[in-house]
Amino acid sequence: VDEENSFNEMLDNLKFLHSIVTTHQTSLRKIALKERPVTRDNFFNVKSLFTLRDLFDSRVHLGHHIGCWNAANKKYLYGIRNNMHIIDIASTEQHLWRALNVASLTAYSGGSVLFVNTRPGYGHIIQRAASSCGERFWTETKLLGKYEELDLTWFDKGKPDLVICSSVNNPICQKLLLHCNKYLVPSIGILDSDVDPTNLTYVIPGNDDSSQSILFYKAVVSTQSTGTFFEGNLP
Repeated sequence: VDEENSFNEMLDNLKFLHSIVTTHQTSLRKIALKERPVTRDNFFNVKSLFTLRDLFDSRVHLGHHIGCWNAANKKYLYGIRNNMHIIDIASTEQHLWRALNVASLTAYSGGSVLFVNTRPGYGHIIQRAASSCGERFWTETKLLGKYEELDLTWFDKGKPDLVICSSVNNPICQKLLLHCNKYLVPSIGILDSDVDPTNLTYVIPGNDDSSQSILFYKAVVSTQSTGTFFEGNLP
């Protein structure tokens, strides 16, 4: 019995020491960030994560039919082919770099990220992305009436430092993004040609409903959000 008690006491001490070390590491990161402010576009080396070819091969450039576009996104479009809008992947590249820098800064500062996608069939991708980063996800797929209130008590109890949404046009996501604006939580969203960008803080022009594009976003964003990629590559 005495040996068992000693062993349990040792485990408790180790857990306590681990919590102290983790807290200290987070504090050191925040201090280092203040001493070395982000002054360059590629501070976190995000430009090495993908190429224009990667964007093209992932079908990020494929928009929707010209009849269902959002005029606010005109500046992100390259042209029209077979009555479909083509998204300018040069614009996608610039905006994705900026979004990845935001995600990297959040992770580097010890902040939390909430991954969101409410489109049926893509929840497992988002869940894997969030789990690989040790972050939370939200893949609610229930139908919601136009004037029906969305229960976000879970959000208010533990507000994230950043929300990344890949199904922006869904009514549930629109209500969530409005809530983010209310509580000054920044958001990153995939902006397909038909998406309303009003409630987004940072946009990534690109296809939001093909498995190839969603898997691509998942790969690059989760890499940066873990903090593992840039940990040994900071200047």
